[in-house]
Amino acid sequence: MNCDVSVVIRAHGEACFLNKTIESLRNQTNLKQIVIVLDKPSDNLMQNLESYLVKSDIKLVNLDYANLSRALNLGLLNTNNNLVAIIDGDDTMNLNRLKIQADFLSENKNIPVVGSNFFQIDSKDQIIKRVDMPKFLDKGSFINWKFCPIAHSSVMFKKDIIMEFGGYNEKYEFAEDYDLWIRINKYFAMYNLPEFLTNYRVHQAQTTSSNFLKMSKVKVAVDIENGLSLRKKRLELQLLDSVDLFYNRNVYNLFLWRKVTIEFVLHKINYFVNNRKLYITFFYRLTLVLFAPKKMLKKKDF
Repeated sequence: MNCDVSVVIRAHGEACFLNKTIESLRNQTNLKQIVIVLDKPSDNLMQNLESYLVKSDIKLVNLDYANLSRALNLGLLNTNNNLVAIIDGDDTMNLNRLKIQADFLSENKNIPVVGSNFFQIDSKDQIIKRVDMPKFLDKGSFINWKFCPIAHSSVMFKKDIIMEFGGYNEKYEFAEDYDLWIRINKYFAMYNLPEFLTNYRVHQAQTTSSNFLKMSKVKVAVDIENGLSLRKKRLELQLLDSVDLFYNRNVYNLFLWRKVTIEFVLHKINYFVNNRKLYITFFYRLTLVLFAPKKMLKKKDF
């Protein structure tokens, strides 16, 4: 297998940390191309990118409409290599990430997606947490996990297989990677390397916590549509136009809202654990034990 790698980065707005992301790629072996998808870039960001425009291995692509899934698909369409690594414009790569992952995919013909452990870092690049991901993900094992067991910003995959599955589903913003991995995991095992190959940045400019409700709604939709949760409700969700009416227009459905509430509480637990607010975490965990014991006791965490 050709081990040349393309890297796809989405740069949104100011993308204050994008320079650090690009510089972390400069010492990577196997790197042949960087595709930066520009999502409503600021004038300041464009000025900062001017110094990179002379680099023949960097390609800038303008996003036609604001949607993270669309940005990722557009990035994929502009890559020249079959091995593609993803990293967010806030994050950085550690030494030899691309070589280690490319070698793994080359040696493991039947595994199309590989992630890794990662460090959480702050805005000053200080490590605040080590995150150990589950190592081997058997075919069809996604149903066993509370959270997505593959960190998107740590991923490298075989583009040809990703495209066979239709790439990222553009209706699933906030869960586009989770949906893609579920579809692939139905047919392939996946893997997380034990090395800490990516630094995931946590900072105040992120909007993730404010999107917990939308993330929870989409997670419920993805699980049901992919058969991970009560298949008899799949038709009901499809009648709600799959996702649009449900999570964009707040259609009331008692069953779906119960599942959304459970997912929302899980997001809150994860958020407060990361912020070391143990008393609030205990309250949310107790809520889940009382109202959704199967979710707490049967699903795996990491």
